[in-house]
Amino acid sequence: MEDLAADLELMDLSDEEREHLELTIFSASVALPIDPEGRMILPDDLREFAGIDDQIAFVGKSKTFQLWEPGAFNARMAEAREKSRVHGVSLSSISSAARRRALQS
Repeated sequence: MEDLAADLELMDLSDEEREHLELTIFSASVALPIDPEGRMILPDDLREFAGIDDQIAFVGKSKTFQLWEPGAFNARMAEAREKSRVHGVSLSSISSAARRRALQS
């Protein structure tokens, strides 16, 4: 959250835009409790909001993670894969583009 707040400070925003972002991001955030085994406990209101019942998909995303209802995640993953396929995005295309940028620097 500290990184997000620092990034927000760097953005060129109007007072109204900043207020909207601060309210929607920071006021809705919660610290998740951890049980003795080290598992996060997702509060009932967040589970209900996400449509999560007794199973959850833990999705790693580079430097962050997301918690999804498994069916919703599978649908989103299928959509993302199709968009990547249509646009020719693959691991090799990403690696090649990164190498080209590094060589140009």
